[in-house]
Amino acid sequence: GKTGIEKKYDTTLTGKDGLLIEIVDSLGRSKERIQNRPPISGNKIELTLDFDMQQKCEELLDGREGAIVVLDPRNGEVLAMASYPDYDPNRFINRFTPNEWFELVNSTDYPLENRAIRGLYSPGSTFKPAMLAAALDSKTITERTSFFCSGSIKIYGNDFLCWNRGGHGSVNVYESIQNSCNIYFYQLGKIMRIELISEYARKFGFGQKTGIDLPEEKSGIVPDPDWKMITTNIPWYPGETISVSIGQGPFLVTPLQLAVYTSLIANRGKKVLPRLVSRN
Repeated sequence: GKTGIEKKYDTTLTGKDGLLIEIVDSLGRSKERIQNRPPISGNKIELTLDFDMQQKCEELLDGREGAIVVLDPRNGEVLAMASYPDYDPNRFINRFTPNEWFELVNSTDYPLENRAIRGLYSPGSTFKPAMLAAALDSKTITERTSFFCSGSIKIYGNDFLCWNRGGHGSVNVYESIQNSCNIYFYQLGKIMRIELISEYARKFGFGQKTGIDLPEEKSGIVPDPDWKMITTNIPWYPGETISVSIGQGPFLVTPLQLAVYTSLIANRGKKVLPRLVSRN
């Protein structure tokens, strides 16, 4: 196994070679068998994937760059995981010509990348429930806290817009999620500051590998002042926090991390370990 599940479980799937030692004549005919040890088959594994669901996800992605992850929040079983553009693994059975290999590895579509565990994307508004939970848990706000949304707001001398240019008016805690109001979360971000936001983002599993039974998973990026200084040698600016508060800016996650984070919310705080191989 060179990649994926086959690489992760290579020692489980690989059996033991057999051995045959015999004496043959000049024509290659067997005259005496000295030792014969039959090969031993490797163990089998059973995937958690739902065939019909996996097939449907691949159909939905056909021709579109992206990834789909379907996770059972009760036990962490991955019911479907699709990434596109992809490649035909059957091509690896026979020898590649040099041109065919370089065409695959140098493709600007990056078909060899599993975007579900290695693609890094801004979480956007999916991060808003984590922001709200962090603000409530840290007692930055209460359930009665409201902010006014006029469609735009000036913070640190810059204009930040809501997706609803007409504004939402007075927005309470519940309406902030119901309406996905950017202005509400901009103001949360200003009060909380990046250090508190990044602390809670990590508590929700961002910025670290999920631990799925696949190799080469990426950790994503949870930005903070230390991270920015190390990577760019430039200090963190308060205005950057406002973008992070709605899941934008240098905040990057994988689709699998989002699925695990969603299951954490569905389970009311109970975290699951995603897996592709059944325990049965």
